[in-house]
Amino acid sequence: MRYQIAPLFCRPWTLNGISPNLIESHYEHNYGEALNRLNSITQELEALDAGTTPGHVIERLKRDEFAALNSTLLHELYFASLGGDGRKPPEAIANAIAHDFGSVARWRHEFVALASTLSSSSGWVLLTYVPRDGRLINQIASDHGQNIAGGIPIMALDMYEHAYQMDYGAAAARYVDIYMEAIRWDNAIKLYEQYSREA
Repeated sequence: MRYQIAPLFCRPWTLNGISPNLIESHYEHNYGEALNRLNSITQELEALDAGTTPGHVIERLKRDEFAALNSTLLHELYFASLGGDGRKPPEAIANAIAHDFGSVARWRHEFVALASTLSSSSGWVLLTYVPRDGRLINQIASDHGQNIAGGIPIMALDMYEHAYQMDYGAAAARYVDIYMEAIRWDNAIKLYEQYSREA
């Protein structure tokens, strides 16, 4: 199998506070490299003989596949999460967020607080739908791991330095503020409605 690069969902020139150069570099280099790494690992896995290959080799490749596939998927979700007016979520998602977090403001404070805990390290902050419980949660995903078994991310914030350093240096908090103002809620609504219907 060969994974194909997804189109860049957001329009870099429309994002206030995030430069087109940063988005394009992030998309081409970080996402593109993750996709290339995933294709290389997939090719290695397809070529090996599981009956004669040592278990530790298969384990290493499967761990590498996990990280590369999650990096690819989370980057695609991140770019699809950008390009809107994030200040006020539409009623369709605002009601679900208020139901599961108490209020949109409380969700926002928790999401931003999680991002601030990663500003000195790296990882992802995700708004995730958990079908088992029929609810939304915020979560941190480190090392491109998704962490919540059965959880389906509907919005992603990349907190690796490559997502903001070119524009903001070490000022990760400013980048988070800009992200929160640029959330494209229609993508999150589409995913939420799709997965909550299937649950």
